[in-house]
Amino acid sequence: MTSSRPLVSIIVAWYNTELTLFRAAIESVVAQDYTGPFELVVGIDGDADSALTHALEELLETHVAPKIPYHVVKSDTRGGASAVRNLAISQAGGEWLLLLDADDTLTPESVRVLADSATRSDFLWVTAECWFHEGGQKLLRQPRRYLDLARRYHGTLSDPLAQTVFSLHPLMISRRAFTALGGFSLAYTWAAELTELFARFVVHYGIDRVHAVSQPLYHYYRHGAGLSANRARMNSCRLRLLKSYCDDIGLSIDEIQYLARCDNTGAQHYALIADGEPHLPPYLERSGSRLRLRGSSPRIPIQVRASSPRWGTDRDSREALLLASD
Repeated sequence: MTSSRPLVSIIVAWYNTELTLFRAAIESVVAQDYTGPFELVVGIDGDADSALTHALEELLETHVAPKIPYHVVKSDTRGGASAVRNLAISQAGGEWLLLLDADDTLTPESVRVLADSATRSDFLWVTAECWFHEGGQKLLRQPRRYLDLARRYHGTLSDPLAQTVFSLHPLMISRRAFTALGGFSLAYTWAAELTELFARFVVHYGIDRVHAVSQPLYHYYRHGAGLSANRARMNSCRLRLLKSYCDDIGLSIDEIQYLARCDNTGAQHYALIADGEPHLPPYLERSGSRLRLRGSSPRIPIQVRASSPRWGTDRDSREALLLASD
């Protein structure tokens, strides 16, 4: 690998996201302590506000250009998060791809820790713990717990990948694996796109090619705007991808029904119905409508940032909001 080819490409998809939030995101990129080569690639979805786009480009020139290489890629049409990420990745030079939402932030050691984990083994997908901010609370999401359960219960009615939508932030994936999978599915461009990509990855490569770092490396901010208005579509996409995963691994079920949001992990759990009966995995504790994952961390109250649309504001319709679904 030559010095002109960056090892890691940090991919940010943008569509009218508030620039104060975007500035925090890119400042977390330039603050990385990683000593290897990396770049920032910003994909701008079609029909973005021209004044905001111009301000974004000025922000990149003043805050990013003096420190690291960056590229801006603009879509000609409005395609949504999956489409613009695919476009940005097609122009990226890194062997490893790290996704960053336009209103989230990385911890200073994120790239270094993820890249070190990725390159010293045969892993193709690396994630870590994530601080999840919502409604005045801070929750430590720990995907390793679900990944360990997936290894133990793979292909059974207790397989968490068949019935759970859990945090996948941060997400670093081998470019080779991303290309082999065909990138993000455009059928999930507004909801559950990360979970759908992960499900296809596990079917194709297996869960043992995934590694979770036991350290928080990402700050994920869930904002209220647009979530309830698009809840039906979000749930529909989740049900569709979970059913597809069950079909792909040969797991015979009657249907999938929403169960509850886990109190102590924040993950969304669904119930697999087989032979007319709902199945409750042994790692879950249920009391009435409350659900807990055994042995996981509690919520931690903190003060969080003000609410703001996650995927910017569509001038014509609220339907274009990117859902914070993964």
